Amino acid sequence: MGILFGRVAGKIGEYTIPLGFGTLFLGYMILYAADGIGLFYLGSFLVGTANTLVLPQCMGQMVAEDKEQSTFLMSVVLAVANLGTFFAPVLTGLSAFVMGNALAASRFFFTGILAVVLVLLTAFFIRRKTKHI
Repeated sequence: MGILFGRVAGKIGEYTIPLGFGTLFLGYMILYAADGIGLFYLGSFLVGTANTLVLPQCMGQMVAEDKEQSTFLMSVVLAVANLGTFFAPVLTGLSAFVMGNALAASRFFFTGILAVVLVLLTAFFIRRKTKHI
């Protein structure tokens, strides 16, 4: 996806981030339902693809005319991404609590639901932003 990112982002524009979260949802739901290695590979591919859609677009959204402001905003995006990695064990525990079990399939389902929430939130904020411009 890294090779195709420029083309995809050029056609979809700001909605690349919701598309990435939608792809993340699809990948995690496939992983949740996978009953064979082929589906597991497909779900894993989609999850990896989603990551390459979201983070570069987030970084691109932070570019401003003021280079100092751009540098600061990009640092914030990277810090938030790394905080997600830091808090992953807590979220894993939370998913086990919410789902009522610690099965990997339940974690995929929980994360897929979070991805849908992110699709809706990002699409809402993009629409809101474009209406104010």
